[in-house]
Amino acid sequence: MRYARAISRLRRSRCVKALIVGLSGKWQVHQILAKHNLLRPHLPETRLLAHMEQVAEWLDLRGACILKPNAGSHGKKILRVAKLASGGYEVTGRDAMNQHVHAAFDDPASLLKWLERFIGMRRYLIQESLALHTDAGQPYDVRALMQKSGDGRWHLTGMAVRAGRIGSLTSNIHGGGSSYPLTPFLRDLFGEEETESLILKLQDLSQLIPHVIERHTGKLAELGIDFGIDRSGGLWILEVNSKPGRSIFTRLHDIRRSKASVSNLILYARYLSDRQLGGLAR
Repeated sequence: MRYARAISRLRRSRCVKALIVGLSGKWQVHQILAKHNLLRPHLPETRLLAHMEQVAEWLDLRGACILKPNAGSHGKKILRVAKLASGGYEVTGRDAMNQHVHAAFDDPASLLKWLERFIGMRRYLIQESLALHTDAGQPYDVRALMQKSGDGRWHLTGMAVRAGRIGSLTSNIHGGGSSYPLTPFLRDLFGEEETESLILKLQDLSQLIPHVIERHTGKLAELGIDFGIDRSGGLWILEVNSKPGRSIFTRLHDIRRSKASVSNLILYARYLSDRQLGGLAR
């Protein structure tokens, strides 16, 4: 990273307080959220991948699964593995360069050998495969950006849709996805009344999640929360990122939310500075 050394020096300084604290991984976040009664129903079934035979067992029971790196980002190295009616297996997803991956296998042994090479020594999760796409087969999710601001409290800066290419596994912008305003996108899929209900639920979950996570990790400044919506309107918490990108609002030419996504952190830093100096900083 270009600024890695400078950032490292700043973090070692007693005069500098880091706003951005990284979460240790998807598995940690899943375990935290799974302890909360209101959040647990919105989590896909997820396990830490301990051995490759676990994949074969999962496929025999459920027919398909998602494999994702515990510490991955931008949709890289995520796979969907499916058992076909013919008895074979199909793998689709993204590699380390975020390029499309597709492979087919006749037997479980060759599949597991390929997966072992692909995953290597990385820590992976195995997860329930959900139908999180439009009728046309376009994958999408909802990104909610939660940030603290000048009052030191959590605020929902905004929400928007990220949609991938038809037939793709991921909707991530870095993997070729596009951004869309939330309300009209959902209205086309679910109608006016259900869209209003979904947005209220998204807002409620977005407001709850930061408080639940902070109780286990300490203070945070911002979180990007990715939600999936299945064909029946069920909401799923897919990922929570403590270092979220903000380009989604810029791509939508949403100037107000784009500016707020930057100014909120500055205002929160000022809030912390004022508190540390006993309110003397001006």
